[in-house]
Amino acid sequence: MEIDYVAIGKRIRKARKKQNLTQEQLAEMIGVKPAHISNIESGKKPFSFNVFVRLYTALKVNPDSLLLRYGELRDARTEERHGSEEMTAMPGCEALREAVDAAIMQWWEEHMDV
Repeated sequence: MEIDYVAIGKRIRKARKKQNLTQEQLAEMIGVKPAHISNIESGKKPFSFNVFVRLYTALKVNPDSLLLRYGELRDARTEERHGSEEMTAMPGCEALREAVDAAIMQWWEEHMDV
């Protein structure tokens, strides 16, 4: 499975703007340079798992919403159904979600005093 950094970057940009943050503000929040945020949002450079965790934490979003297209599908279907909260995941997303959850848990245990 190939990671679509351009699509993820677009979702990160959308989440950042929804929080009314500039690239500079987000960069300061997560400890990177503004140019790195620009490169992430444009899909020019991949990012580390550590940066990804800091990104979704700072943006106050579920990591799935940045990684997976189903968040966009859900938003479109919610609009079609006039406020329905039903979420439809793309096939195969469950395995990816479980892998992300496991990686987050591992990172958390290694970096936090749990």
